[in-house]
Amino acid sequence: MLFLIVGVILLGLYWAGVEPVAHWSWWALGTPFALTVAWWGLSDMLGLTQRRVMREMDERKAERRARNLDALGLGFLKGRTRRPPAPRQPRAVDPVSSARSGEPTRHDSKL
Repeated sequence: MLFLIVGVILLGLYWAGVEPVAHWSWWALGTPFALTVAWWGLSDMLGLTQRRVMREMDERKAERRARNLDALGLGFLKGRTRRPPAPRQPRAVDPVSSARSGEPTRHDSKL
């Protein structure tokens, strides 16, 4: 973007007849524009433009989510992360009490 601004300023000075720019060749005046095109092509090829667009989209999404949470009255959840549930432990079965309650007992058949 800087190359483009410099090119427009130089072009304006050339048309206004300001010395020494008024006597420069078109090659000197066109160089900033050529550098602008080269930079834009390089940034597109390297993915800089796409990454910037994706970062801006993620920021807008986060702002929209926070705004919606506030509108629902759930603003206190901001910054809170969900934890995975703790794994369940199998319950130990007491053969005496389960026999009294009418439940089938578990017997280890590999004794």
